[in-house]
Parts: sequence; structure tokens; C-alpha cells
Amino acid sequence: MHNSTELKELSQALAQFQTLVSDIKKDGHVDVLTREGKKYSYDYATLENLLGQVRKLLAQQGLSITQHIEGECNKSVRITTLLLHNSGQWLQSSLDLMVEEMRGKGWIQSVGATISYGRRYALMAILGITQSEESPEDEGEGDIKKASPKRINAPVKTIPVPAVRPSSVDDVTQHFVLEPTLNELKEIAFEKLDTEGIAKMLEYYKVGTFHELTEKQALQAIKRLKTKV
Repeated sequence: MHNSTELKELSQALAQFQTLVSDIKKDGHVDVLTREGKKYSYDYATLENLLGQVRKLLAQQGLSITQHIEGECNKSVRITTLLLHNSGQWLQSSLDLMVEEMRGKGWIQSVGATISYGRRYALMAILGITQSEESPEDEGEGDIKKASPKRINAPVKTIPVPAVRPSSVDDVTQHFVLEPTLNELKEIAFEKLDTEGIAKMLEYYKVGTFHELTEKQALQAIKRLKTKV
């Protein structure tokens, strides 16, 4: 992580912003079909929705956000997020993500999805905000197609988010699971476990949903499931 020599005014502005902003509502929905023909789904906050909810509040505190994208030989992307204050103070973080071609998507679409995913989580991390656990489906916002597997009504655990997150991939994944890992875990879990088994797995990690797992927990769960007969 890089930052200006002084951060006092930026820190005060960011703290004030965090008292005003609400958790970002999940307005996006994805239905995923596994290779074995099974389905699962998840909700998420789109980048457009996220930016729409924070831009005005940031501007009111003299803050702004810019994000830059760099690539390396079509294998990875680096997302650099810069939080600026009108005093000239700034805070910068970078996140490197591997690009994998997703099932049912072309290479360009896979790159775009990876960038969008990384921008969302990098932005939430540097601002210290989270997605709401209340989905648009519960509020009647739009016609959302339900996936075959029923949602697991396990207790939802709220994970506290620090005001300023570290910038390295290792630090970010202490709090978030990356999308390729999440998709792999869901696919294996729905293949090898029934609803009760999935609920027990989430209970073991003391979370209510797949999205609350960390990258380390998700990789550990994948390893265990792969050895499960």
C-alpha cells in the first residue's frame, strides 16, 4: 500500500463518509450450471450500484476514487485503486488477480468479469464498506430467477471490516474469497454434499453463506471435499 506523507484530513473525511454510507444492497443475481448439470446461484452488488451509492457521499467529504487496470500477458490483471482527498492527501492499493476462462464465457468476457469483480472488492476494501445480506429478491426489486438448490437458512454472521484495508492480495483474501475459488467450491459442494451437508460445512467455518468464507477457508474446504469419497 502507498500513501501520502500526511493522512489526517483524508482519515477524518473517510471516517465521516463511513458514518453516512449504508451497506451496499445486492442487486445482481447469477445462476451457475455445473458440468454435471446441477445449479447454484448467488447474489452480489454490481459495480454500477456500488459506485452509484458512494460517489455523492464521497464528494460531500472532499473524496474521490479512481481505478486503473494493467494486464500481464493475458494471464493476470492488476487493479490499482486510488482514494483522493481535496487536500492533496491520497491512499493507494493494488490487487493482482489471475484470469481464468470461465465456463460459458469467451476469453474477453472472462477478463471483463475478473476486472469487474476485482474493482468491486478493491473499492469496498479501501472504503471499509460491505455488501448487505438482504438481497433484492427479498425486497421485490425486479424479477429474479431462483436457482434449483434452496438457500440455506443458516444464521448470518456479520464480519467487521477495518476502515482501511491493506493492499496486498494476501491481506485482501484474509477477508474475502476470490470468485474463481468461490465458484469451484460451490460446484464441488453441490456435487458431493446435500443441503444438510453444506449447512454443516458452513457451520464448521462459523459462517452463514459461501460468500463469508475467506480465501484460505474456501481452499481448505475444496481440498477436503476433493478427498471425500
